[in-house]
Amino acid sequence: MVIADDHITLEAATGDQAQAVEAVEATVVDETGNGLSLTAAGFNPHYLLDALNALDTPYVNFAFTAPGKPCLLTALNELDPRSRRIVEERWLKVNDDGSGGMTLHDLADEYKVSAERIRQIEVAAMKKMKKTLAAYA
Repeated sequence: MVIADDHITLEAATGDQAQAVEAVEATVVDETGNGLSLTAAGFNPHYLLDALNALDTPYVNFAFTAPGKPCLLTALNELDPRSRRIVEERWLKVNDDGSGGMTLHDLADEYKVSAERIRQIEVAAMKKMKKTLAAYA
């Protein structure tokens, strides 16, 4: 697993016979503020797949503490469906060029509330996710 700012590259090889490489779009966040110190990690692919299959969520957080230390995989399922969808639409469905995603007003129209209320839900969801992730740090 090679970790970059905007993607993770998964590589698997079985000696000289087979090799597979897949780049996955990802949001890589440095929670320490010291810059990313870990740019690659090794996993047994069967263990990684077992862990990912056990998490019933489209988004997973990989929490690395230090090289050579265990990694914690957590599902981002701490949010209620509305909050989760707002965060997904506002932050996870935006293209590299800034297009895509939904505006506060788009979501407000859909949920029949004000844009300010959508912003409040978004802020509360982000705080909840940060608190959940900080518990593992």
